[in-house]
Amino acid sequence: MSLDSSVLFSLEGTDGGYIPNSKQIEMYKSHFNISENKIEGYITYLKSILSGNFGYSILKNEKVILVIAKQLPWTLMLAVISLSLSVGLGVILGSFIVIIKNRKISNIVYYLIIVIDQIPDFVLATTLLMIGASKFGFPISGAYTLFEKKTPSLMTFIDIMKHAILPILTLILLKTLYFVLLTKEELENEIEKKYVYLEKAKGKKELIIVLKHCFRNVTTLIKTGIFFNLVGVFEWTFIVEAIYEYPGLGKTLKDAIYERDFNLIRGIIIMMSINILILNFIFEKTEEKNETK
Repeated sequence: MSLDSSVLFSLEGTDGGYIPNSKQIEMYKSHFNISENKIEGYITYLKSILSGNFGYSILKNEKVILVIAKQLPWTLMLAVISLSLSVGLGVILGSFIVIIKNRKISNIVYYLIIVIDQIPDFVLATTLLMIGASKFGFPISGAYTLFEKKTPSLMTFIDIMKHAILPILTLILLKTLYFVLLTKEELENEIEKKYVYLEKAKGKKELIIVLKHCFRNVTTLIKTGIFFNLVGVFEWTFIVEAIYEYPGLGKTLKDAIYERDFNLIRGIIIMMSINILILNFIFEKTEEKNETK
């Protein structure tokens, strides 16, 4: 990842994209130590990366770490809200399918979710974009209404949520199936265990048994599924942000690629890689704890 800095040493001019001014060019030269010996400059550059200095963004005209700090909250908001709603909806639908199994309505819900899951993400997002904008008047891009004074108020919150509805709905449709299938499979396996037949023999209703005993036993696996999907949620969020022009890290990364802002590209990828490593570490520790139990 860091070797792309050596490419910059040999680049000259521009191909018609974003043209940095003289101040930004000097910042780039200083960050990559172009005036030094290439090997020494590269070593110095690596030291700056390890110290958290990702350099200066020619696209945003400020330090990369500041750009990431500004855009990250928007990405986290979409990811956290959509994942929470996906888990809740998936668990409810999965439990519903198991409880009323062999009924026509449960089969309709199950196969409808399967069909929606097979729709490509960009097709689903574009379809929701057209329907939401034309039929319901939802905003088609951005995170808030431009040219309006932003103050902490209920109207500002409503405006932000209104802009986030379509991206969040797209992410929910993309991720809900996993939790539906996980809940359905684990509950079906739990229902086949001997203690369930014993409870039925005592005269207890199946719904009570599922909610009081079975569901509690599969909760741990659902928590594991949440950790397992955290990485995927961020990946989908990046794609959805790019489609809806939502000002998170996904859109920023797309813009940085178009304008060849190498520092910003590298900074976003390194930060997300660190987050993925942390999430994987937490996931492994959670798995070890569950296996111990």
